[in-house]
Amino acid sequence: MLATGLIDRNVSMSDLEEALDHGLIRYCPICDGFEASDLRIGVLGGVDDAAAKALFLRSYSRRVTLLQLDDCSEQYSGELSEAGVRLPKAPVLKFRRQGKQMIASMSDGTRRSMT
Repeated sequence: MLATGLIDRNVSMSDLEEALDHGLIRYCPICDGFEASDLRIGVLGGVDDAAAKALFLRSYSRRVTLLQLDDCSEQYSGELSEAGVRLPKAPVLKFRRQGKQMIASMSDGTRRSMT
C-alpha cells in the first residue's frame, strides 16, 4: 500500500491506473489503513504533512516507511525513529509496479518496496 494523503496526488509512474486497480496505491490512510494491516506501507508526501499520517499508519503495521518529497526536517526524524517509522535519507524520485509490490526509487539510488 502507498498512502499519498487526504488530497489525491498522483505519483509519477506509467502504470498508475493498473496499480490503483490492484489496490497498491491508496489515497486515504484513515479509510484504507486497516486493509493494510501488517503489510509494508509507504507514505508519500512532504515531511511536514506526511509525518502524522505515517505515525497513524504505524498502528496498523510495524513496517511503515515515510517516502519524502523533500529533505527531512530534524523536527520529525526523532519522533518517527522512536515510533519505528523508517525514513530514507533521500527523497523519492519515481515508482513502478512489480507484481504485487510498489517499488520506490530514491535520489541516492536506493529502493524500497511496499506490498
